[in-house]
Amino acid sequence: MKKLLILIAGVAIFLGACEKEKTRYYERPEWLKGPLFDQIKSTGEFKEFVKAAEYVDYDTYLNSRLTFTVFVPTDEAFTEYYTEKSINSIDQLDKDEVLALLQYHTMQFMWDSSKIVNKTSFNWWVEMTQNFRTPSVYIPPISEERSKNIAYDNTFLLLFSTPFFTKYGLDASDYETIFPGSTYTGYNIDRAGIIQDENSSENGFYYIVDKVLNPRTTADKVIEENPDFSIFSDLASTFVRYNYDASRSLSNTEYDSLFKKNYALNFNMSFEKTPDNAPDGYYHVFGTAFVPVNAAIEKYFSDNFSAYGGIDDVPNIIKKYFVEAHLIANKKLFPTTLAGAEDETNDFSDPILFDMSNGITSVDISSNALIYGVDEPINSNAFSTVSGPIIKNPSYTIFTLMLELSGEFRSFFKPEINHVAIVLNDDKLTSMGFVVDPGDPIDFTDDKIYRNNGKLSNDNIIEFLKSFISITGKEVDGIKESFIKTKNGSYLRIGDGTIKGVFGESPILNTSSSINGVVFETDTDLTILKDSTIEDYLNALKGNYTEFFALCDSAGLLDGNKNLKTLPNIAGITMLVPTDDAVNAIKGSYIPIDANKTTFDYNKLVLYQLIYEKVIFTDDTIIPTEYGTGFKEDGIRLKITVEAGSDMITITDKLNNKIDIISDSNTNMIFSNGAIHVVDKLALF
Repeated sequence: MKKLLILIAGVAIFLGACEKEKTRYYERPEWLKGPLFDQIKSTGEFKEFVKAAEYVDYDTYLNSRLTFTVFVPTDEAFTEYYTEKSINSIDQLDKDEVLALLQYHTMQFMWDSSKIVNKTSFNWWVEMTQNFRTPSVYIPPISEERSKNIAYDNTFLLLFSTPFFTKYGLDASDYETIFPGSTYTGYNIDRAGIIQDENSSENGFYYIVDKVLNPRTTADKVIEENPDFSIFSDLASTFVRYNYDASRSLSNTEYDSLFKKNYALNFNMSFEKTPDNAPDGYYHVFGTAFVPVNAAIEKYFSDNFSAYGGIDDVPNIIKKYFVEAHLIANKKLFPTTLAGAEDETNDFSDPILFDMSNGITSVDISSNALIYGVDEPINSNAFSTVSGPIIKNPSYTIFTLMLELSGEFRSFFKPEINHVAIVLNDDKLTSMGFVVDPGDPIDFTDDKIYRNNGKLSNDNIIEFLKSFISITGKEVDGIKESFIKTKNGSYLRIGDGTIKGVFGESPILNTSSSINGVVFETDTDLTILKDSTIEDYLNALKGNYTEFFALCDSAGLLDGNKNLKTLPNIAGITMLVPTDDAVNAIKGSYIPIDANKTTFDYNKLVLYQLIYEKVIFTDDTIIPTEYGTGFKEDGIRLKITVEAGSDMITITDKLNNKIDIISDSNTNMIFSNGAIHVVDKLALF
């Protein structure tokens, strides 16, 4: 018992000492300043800010246990603001408006001047100078749109600093162009200059600024509120979607259902931040918009889409591409950047040619984009390249949708790459069993295409389209003979108003030119391919080439039925087939009179007539170049020189003999594995 009493006494003494130490440890230090609002008010300098905060009980909020960074305007800034608003004092404004104003001047958490320039998220810090957007605590009130209650994210502030401007090669003119009446100091928040760095308090920092900040809105709101942009706004609104916001709906007591507004476009103009979890992800949502004024859009649609009654009648896919051509996602194209942006393009490879002295009529900035008013639309590659004649034609809607769903449209947009596209109109595709099941009219990825009651996957569509599209450096007009290779490896002859290939022959019903190629309308399914090879043709007509077949027999290239075996081939071959006279001409000279399979290499001679690495037609342009032939010696293909131009192919063999091939009925013969040219000489080595 005695020991127990001693132990209890010792514990009591220890606990008492701990309590004294705890009290001493948690005592408020004498140097610690008071809460944020009290510190601001105690200066006696910011009477208008204090009056505004007390008017809406914001003083209590700033003195709470939360932490803040506040941008406090001077009294002179408030006086200027009152003049702008045509009022005399803050209490002439609605309390909700004042509260929004103060919230927009406030950021959550404490950010000192060493970190605020590189701030990247609500509560992350990473040294990334390019991130100049930072969220305020202001959240726009829930609004109703198309019978849906729309919830918003925190509105972002824009912080302009010398490190940011240095990184992007900007100067004071960029800032002062965007914010007329403001002066760039190298340290600005929105339209205000930060004239005094952070002052500390127990729950935050406050900076002194020289202007009152008007809460910004997202790009779509800025465009919507400008009457000169009403047509562009209407076109963009075609692609608005409303997604149910489950978390906010559950936490909100006033509304049963809340939605997020977004645009099914390349730049989501209503988003303040990305939905990912990356620390700096929120700051990637900043774009540039070039918005044509109404009259310019009306003229453009009238000039380019005359097949439709008016802008409202134009298909959504045209509206979508038009709007997207003027939206540059995740690029900060400031005025100085535009002046030197020779290589800057949009998603359609259209050059951005606007700058402050060329085409720009107005400049504005939203919380997520720079917005330039322009005096004419971008004449997009979407409508001027090969995609244009297809997308503009009301008779090609099914083919257009296939190109869109497959992504093939995008391959047309680079004007420096030539294409030939062969299309089937809606009537023809319908007769072939194609049916469109339209989905969401603003998002074409929901549309489905069926053929003979079977749904086509995007891969199925791509496979179909490969027979109708080529990439070529040639000028093809449908009249002069031209030879092209489609994306599925088929060869086509186009000329004299017809298209020929292993599928057969089809008339050209309509021809449309563009800046990088031509569109031909036909009435034939080019995917119906006959198995017509070079070997098939020669075997069927071997009686016409008896001497050549005799060479092939001596070369061991014929089977038991005296038919030509399959020739070596990977991606298409050119076969030089000599006439009987050509073969007879080298007998007894190049081929010795007593030659046999042992004394003369017939295999090498025949395979030397096969250009293994290239399918060549007389309309090609080829500088003198060596290509590998069908014969390999010690693992290396025997070469032959080919030149093409001026509608003629010239073959130069190893003995420097030349064979000229000119287009006629015995040349440019197309097969599924290449082409045949019947020649009057053999290539020799």
